[in-house]
Amino acid sequence: MMGMKGVLLLLLWGIGSAFIVPSEGVQTDLLSTKISIELKDATYPEAMALLEQEGGFNFVYSPDALDQLGKVTIKLQQEPLKKALDKLFNGNPLKYKEMDKDTIVIFKDKE
Repeated sequence: MMGMKGVLLLLLWGIGSAFIVPSEGVQTDLLSTKISIELKDATYPEAMALLEQEGGFNFVYSPDALDQLGKVTIKLQQEPLKKALDKLFNGNPLKYKEMDKDTIVIFKDKE
């Protein structure tokens, strides 16, 4: 039979675990950061710099990889960073990966 200490521990454990509930709608990753930008005939390095400024995060990339891409025209209104990057890199060999809470690495796909 369980003693009074055991009952108390179970009761406290049950109360404590009732408060450990993940909250929905809380931003949990960098790629869900909402971005609003408008660019016309900008270079990709200019686009990355504006995204960094608007979102408060950093990109790590080889300038050579971005310089070869030419110009970009894009308008984004409160879209997640993931969607913005997918649009920017659509049709070219670049991929991206979130490295930590404020850094995204951009790299050339090895296809």
